[in-house]
Formats: sequence, structure tokens, C-alpha cells
Amino acid sequence: MLHHPSRGSWVCVVLALPAWAAAADIKVQDLGTLGGRITVAADMNASGQVTGYSETTTGQIHAFLYSNGELQDLGTLGGTGSLASAINDAGQITGFALTATGEAHAFLYSQGVMTDLGPSGTTSSGKAINASGQIAGQATPAGGQSYALLYSGAKVNALGSKFPGSTSEGIGGQGQVTGTYPDKTGTHAFLSNGKRLVDLVPGYTSFVSGTRSINAAGRVTGGFQIRDTLHGFVYSNGRANDLGSLGGDYTVPTAINNAGKITGVSAGADGSHHAFLYSGGTPADLGTLGGAFSVGYALNDVDQVTGESETAGGQLHAFATQQGSMIDIGQIVEGFAPGSVTESFGTRINGAGQVVGHYTVSTPTDTSMPTQTHSFFASLAPSATNLFQQLLSLSTGVGPGKSLVNKVTEALAAYLVHDTKGSCSILVGYSHEVTAQTGKKISVQTAATLLQEVAALNSAIGCTS
Repeated sequence: MLHHPSRGSWVCVVLALPAWAAAADIKVQDLGTLGGRITVAADMNASGQVTGYSETTTGQIHAFLYSNGELQDLGTLGGTGSLASAINDAGQITGFALTATGEAHAFLYSQGVMTDLGPSGTTSSGKAINASGQIAGQATPAGGQSYALLYSGAKVNALGSKFPGSTSEGIGGQGQVTGTYPDKTGTHAFLSNGKRLVDLVPGYTSFVSGTRSINAAGRVTGGFQIRDTLHGFVYSNGRANDLGSLGGDYTVPTAINNAGKITGVSAGADGSHHAFLYSGGTPADLGTLGGAFSVGYALNDVDQVTGESETAGGQLHAFATQQGSMIDIGQIVEGFAPGSVTESFGTRINGAGQVVGHYTVSTPTDTSMPTQTHSFFASLAPSATNLFQQLLSLSTGVGPGKSLVNKVTEALAAYLVHDTKGSCSILVGYSHEVTAQTGKKISVQTAATLLQEVAALNSAIGCTS
């Protein structure tokens, strides 16, 4: 039985789930608010820090940072409100905030300080931020149309100024910006290296959507239209490839991971619409929680997907996948407001299996806000054996020879005979090798993912530092 948790408390359960969902140890927490009625989580990083916006006790909307179970108000640029849209693994945050004169400006929040990015005389916002602190944003001059831009250090590159109405969505590891611009023929997905905008699907109406539409290597996913049919694409090495579908005439991608795997929603031959995982050139159906519909909104680098699915009872529940099966997070979230939760969905998932998402609550007694949005933080705890298998998969083909794969295999063998000390020692050697090869045989991004997985393994099997 679920207890009714107070705001900020945890619900922890071990689920005995139906055939479509594997058993999992799940902890779910309401993020709380800044004193008001709503909280909307926008993004999460590898260490589980979350950013977004929340209502304060005075009814203002402020950007926040959620870290170690606490919700911190990031303040404003002297005005009455702020919203955050993205966070990187260093804890740097971007979004927009109101100045003392009431103008909305893009900001960078770093080490406790919110910096106004301008440019002055425009309304601007930061949309996405990469590991180096570069920001994809957009600005709108008074009386004019929006244009995509890139903030890099103290420099502002108005890369979309020649394309009125252009907007940015995501940013790659080297400052590549992706977004959409309009012309007389329709909208067009673009990628820019800071000098020019490249139409990703020439000759077609196309688009990209969301901060996860581009990965660290600069691969982009989005949609394009052929007559009345929506197709998904992945753009890599100067070429856009059609993702295909689950048998129907509709595919819309929502996110791409650093290995180039993609999730979203696609139609089947029977007209159903299901979440998918695109890998190896084809999309695989992720199924549902028993209903007719599902959509994936985000995925991590070990191919876990989170999103929203219809249940057999017709409710829309947040889910996350584990070992290819859907875990129903929404049924736990309903415990925060029994009988009043109308919908829940996951929006981000990191490599540790931590999920952040939203749920809506019906509050008819509050006539000024009869439907309120709250946010949750969930943690799926896979078994140590599963974590070993994930690390083995990520290590295959990485680094010099088979050294990393061999170390994972040896560490797993030690763990299976209850030699925890030996397993931990081997994992230390693995981490040292990854660190030594970073920037040489192993890319910085891949190394970060591997070390994150090792940290999760160390925690699961009880390694001590």
C-alpha cells in the first residue's frame, strides 16, 4: 500500500508488475515548489541535478535548481520572474529572466551567479547548453522577428539574423546549433557551425524539436514531410537518412543519444502509435503499458527510454524502460494526489536510471488554476548484474584492444563468486585505464559515460573509496 507522502518525501516500492514490465526497485519524489502551486522540470544532468521553473509564495515564476533533495530559487536579473530551460553536467544553467526594466534576457547561471547574456534592446532566451558552457539561444528585436544565436563565452553570434523567424533548439559538443527557420516554402531544420545555416533536408518541409534533438557529436534528429506523411530523419556526415516507421505513415523523433540511438513515436500498420527505439538502421517498437498509445521523450546512453504511455485502464502514465521492458512510474506518482492525478510523463533520463517528469493534478476548488503541474524525480535501481552488462556493452570496441572488456568480464566474474573486494579492485583499474586513455583512444564524452556507469556499479555492489 502506498502512503500519501508530504511534499518532498519519497515513495519507495518493489513492484510485482505484469508481463510487460520487469520488477524494479523504484523511488519517486515530488520535487515540491518554491512556495506556490506549480513546478515544471525542464532538464536534468548526469548527476541528477534538475532545473526548471516554479511558482513562489508571491505568485511569481522563478527558475530553480534541484540538487540533493533541495529546491533552490535562482532569482532573476532584477525583475519579477525567470525560467530555466537546460543544465549541463557542470551544473551550469540557461534560460531567460526579467531585468529591472521588464525586458526578458537570456542568462547563464554558474557557481551561484546569474549573468545577463543580452543582447540589449532585444527579448532573448537561452535554449540549450553544452558541456563547455556554450549556449544555443534566440533573440527578438523590438518590432522584429526572432533569430537563432550562439553564446560562446563573452561573444554573441547572431547566426540566424539573415533568416527572420529562425529559432534554436539544441547545441552539440563543438558549438553546432540546430533549429528551424521559415521561408516561403515552409519550415526547414538547420545545422550551423557558427558561420552558415545548412538545410538538413533540402526540398522538404522539416523541423527539429527540443534540446535533445542533437548529440555531442553533432548528429541531429527531426522530422520532414512528404505530401501528407511525416517521416523522421537522422542527419550525420552531411546526409539525412529516413528512419522508417513501425509499419505506418507517421514517425516523429524526439531525442538522440550520443551513440546515435533515437526515440520518439511512430505509427504501426494498424494505425496505433507507439514509442520506438531506433538502432542499427531500424526502429523497434517499445510497446505500451497495456493501452493503445505511447511516446518516448528522452533516452540515455544505455538506451533506456522515458516518456508516456496509455495503460489498459486508459490512463496516461509516465514510464521508463529497463532491459527492454516498460516500468510504470505513473502508478506510483498517483500516490502523491490519489484520485486527482490526470496524467504523468517522463521527460529526461540519465545514465544512472534517474528520471524526471511532470504530472498534472485536477484542483477544481482553485478556480484561478483548476489544473496544476507538478514534477517528480524517480530513481530506478537496476541489479548489479544488469549494470555490469550495461558497462560491458558500452565498453565493447572502446579503447586499446579488448582491455576494457576483459576488465569488466573479470570484475563480473569476481562479483558472481561474492568477491566484492576483488571486483571493486578491478573496477578501480578499469577507471584508471579510461582516465589514462581519455582524449587519446577514448573520447571525452565516451569516457564520461563509462566513468558514470562505473560509479553506479561501485554504489550497487558496495565498493568503498
